[in-house]
Amino acid sequence: METLEAAPARPAALLYIENVLIGTLADGARSQSNRDYRWKNVPTELGGRRYTVNAGGASEKRTVVVKNPGIVYAAIPASEQMDRKVLEGLGFNRTPLEIQ
Repeated sequence: METLEAAPARPAALLYIENVLIGTLADGARSQSNRDYRWKNVPTELGGRRYTVNAGGASEKRTVVVKNPGIVYAAIPASEQMDRKVLEGLGFNRTPLEIQ
């Protein structure tokens, strides 16, 4: 899974508007709420960060309010060209960080 980021360079404080499951990124943590897929090989730079645990295969809308300047990461499957184009259109840039 590749990651894309929106700058600047420090972690952003996020306020999640919707009632969503929040996880802590680490090896072995669930990557999806409706499947038992687990993260592995989480880069040190991303370990311990919070993320929304979405249902795999579901088209769930997420509203996020960024409370201060910082980096926002979006992890998408490397094969998801449409998602990448949408995120790049929103100002995200591809990073060298990958999660399996």
